[in-house]
Amino acid sequence: MDKRPVIMIGWSSCLDDQFYSHGMMLLRAYELAVTANGGVPLIPLEGSCADDYARLADGLILPGAQRETVVSEVPSQMKRVMSNRRETFHEDLLKAFLKAEKPVMGICEGCQKINCFLGGTLNVDLEKTCGVTHWNSGHEITCEKGSLIERLWGGTPVVNSFHNFAIEKPGEGIKITAVSPQGNAEAFEHERLPIYGFQFHPERMRGDEKLPADGRHIQRIHKDLQRKEGHSQMKKTGFIGLGIMGRPMAKHLVSAGIDLAVNDLDERAVADLVSCGARAASLKEIGETCDVILLCLPSGKISKDVLFGENGVASGLTAGKLVCDHSSVTPDESAYCHDELAKLGVGFVDAPISGGEPGAIAGTLAIMCGGSEADFDSLKYVFDVYGSSAVLIGGPGSGSVTKLANQIIVNMNIAAVSEALVLAEKCGADPEKVYRAIRGGLAGSAVLDAKAPMMYERNFKAGGKISINHKDLKNVMNTAIANSVPLPMTAELYQVYQTMMVAGLQDEDHSSIVKYFEKLAGVTVKKH
Repeated sequence: MDKRPVIMIGWSSCLDDQFYSHGMMLLRAYELAVTANGGVPLIPLEGSCADDYARLADGLILPGAQRETVVSEVPSQMKRVMSNRRETFHEDLLKAFLKAEKPVMGICEGCQKINCFLGGTLNVDLEKTCGVTHWNSGHEITCEKGSLIERLWGGTPVVNSFHNFAIEKPGEGIKITAVSPQGNAEAFEHERLPIYGFQFHPERMRGDEKLPADGRHIQRIHKDLQRKEGHSQMKKTGFIGLGIMGRPMAKHLVSAGIDLAVNDLDERAVADLVSCGARAASLKEIGETCDVILLCLPSGKISKDVLFGENGVASGLTAGKLVCDHSSVTPDESAYCHDELAKLGVGFVDAPISGGEPGAIAGTLAIMCGGSEADFDSLKYVFDVYGSSAVLIGGPGSGSVTKLANQIIVNMNIAAVSEALVLAEKCGADPEKVYRAIRGGLAGSAVLDAKAPMMYERNFKAGGKISINHKDLKNVMNTAIANSVPLPMTAELYQVYQTMMVAGLQDEDHSSIVKYFEKLAGVTVKKH
């Protein structure tokens, strides 16, 4: 069996407050492009081992605007990588791959870095040099016959929102292979080494409209790549539940070019998805017209009502279709849905998710599944879009069991972090410095990184609401009682959440349970 090439993809562009989603969608586009061509995409998770990466990978994509900005939206595992990375990391990667004479493709800033690294120069003052802003109207670039860009996109591909940087001096061995109408270099190839550069993002070609900040412009390249992968007959998909988690998940599906019908009680959420390219539909219409139906709802009762209520999804279903429930529900509720849908010849997978709103936005959710292997495999096309991992645990209900276990661990961790920072505050230590001191040791965790800063910055905007986690812990206790499992620590924690609900804090993030411990100790956790 032939070895599949491993392609390293440097961090994508614009990981800052305005363009975070834009940057993540660019990264997703490059990943899909590599996969579509039979490769294995690899993202660097350590910023100090460029030589090791060059030995491991068969090629490198160096995207644009590799910033080192750390912002609250970036998932904690990325924050740690980015904050620990040397500012020269991408130059180190480039040097290592050039030394190994392995293929390198630079895009926008990555293209410029390659040129400068090889001894060339670059004038990046767009206004003075080109008289244009960053976003400009589209134009047809002229390609040299036989060049990589000509082979990939044709002789005169359309570029939109081009950067129009002017190369003053090409680097050693660089040959310009495409130019703009103004005569500026748009692409180059090295005369000897497998090195390529583009002054524009490939997904901005084919005459796309002006780019918004949220990455929707990538929809077109995803559709092209799906056709290339033989996915032109992509399953029609329905998504019901456009809340904190569901809305960004559904947006990722639309951006991936999936034919998506949506439904939610919130008309504004539906309108938002329709503006992205989805279509609104009733529950029954989704059942009738969609091959796969995804649910992301607040409770098991709502899931059952949506499926089996009057004019619900089941009223439009026919044999051979598939329902996937991402909601956090009890194993018994999942088993009920599975059994009822099986009577109609419809498959069911319980697939609760973990990662919170940041994970949903970044497309890095952990998905824990219960159902048949065939049904699980049929859902990989959506799991790959908004998840970083998807694991089939076992039969129906096992995904929901796993989610309950997950919620015990997550909420216990938040309680432990709360107690620790309250202790630090009471004893006069700065909670922020305590966090920074311990995060690199055994106490370090994704929960610590995500929730400790929210506590001492007094930011309790919900990523995971108190009310949702109160419901989840109630499901944990009900399941434990039904199965004769003693959970003394979880029972006590459930009472903490009960107290938060009674205090009217149900809409705050679950990091706000620190307030419970603060009140007991008579302090407020804050930066000093």
